[in-house]
Amino acid sequence: KEFSILLLTCILFSLSCKKDKNAQKNMWVTVLDLKEKNFTFRDVEFLNENTGYALSLKTEGIAGNHTLWRTDDGGKTWASNNFYLKDDFITNISAVNDTLFGIGNQVFKSTDNGITWINIFPSHPYARITDIIFLNSDTGFIADSKIMQTISHGETWKEVFNIPYMSSFGKLFFTSNKTAYAIGGSVHDNTNFGFIAKSENEGQNWRLLDTKFAYITDCYFLNDKTGFVFTFNEELFKTTDGGNNWKLINNKIELYPKSFFLSEKEGYYGGMFGIFHTTDGGLTWKKEYTTNEGDVITDITFKGKTGIVITSKGLILREQI
Repeated sequence: KEFSILLLTCILFSLSCKKDKNAQKNMWVTVLDLKEKNFTFRDVEFLNENTGYALSLKTEGIAGNHTLWRTDDGGKTWASNNFYLKDDFITNISAVNDTLFGIGNQVFKSTDNGITWINIFPSHPYARITDIIFLNSDTGFIADSKIMQTISHGETWKEVFNIPYMSSFGKLFFTSNKTAYAIGGSVHDNTNFGFIAKSENEGQNWRLLDTKFAYITDCYFLNDKTGFVFTFNEELFKTTDGGNNWKLINNKIELYPKSFFLSEKEGYYGGMFGIFHTTDGGLTWKKEYTTNEGDVITDITFKGKTGIVITSKGLILREQI
């Protein structure tokens, strides 16, 4: 009888340890907390598995105060550089080797780890640029109501596509040097529509795909053919043929998600209520992290087995999968 009790105790202890191990397998840990200092994180970008940047803005005090955070150990620790821009804010960054590019109403460039920035593309003061991506040190793209390209590391720019109606792009996504997608749309009053533009010749020419989406809030493509889009109607769609056909996967997604897919089956998105994880291609989502009241996930990225999330209340979260 005593042996049976001892055996049962050992079994229960073993199951408990296994449960604890599984519970901690997908655990988002706060590695930087700036919520008491009134910072909001806007963008995160990794060059490789070790080196990455996160951009934060001061939400109170002098306008134009930025902090660029850098990690060289996969997001475990972060060092900061403060900089100030008069009459503008950098909201998104693109990193190529030792050069950083940033966008606000204009395009900026830094070659000293974000300490100083020069204006390389003066824009209309009320026309905010929505996204930027550099494929290498010479070739880059920016988007607002049009897509513009540089092949001279930002010294000169040319327009390569202009949408035929009043709206703007929200995100550029290159699946390779050859193939790219750009999403956008408009939602106001009784208007709610989205669109996708595609290039198959290194961003030189673009065409609108024949789609009937609501306003597209985010996208993620695994390769030239397979990708996902999220809409303002809380929908998730998937394509496996380069955007010619789309299948509705889920219609209960948060508004304005930030997403990252590791495979056709496994992906993450963050929003107003936390971080969600799918292992069945988006059919179901499990919450892994709950945001505090008023906090919003503003970006999510993975490099190798490391995930990094930033929030509007000044948090950087890290997960090792």
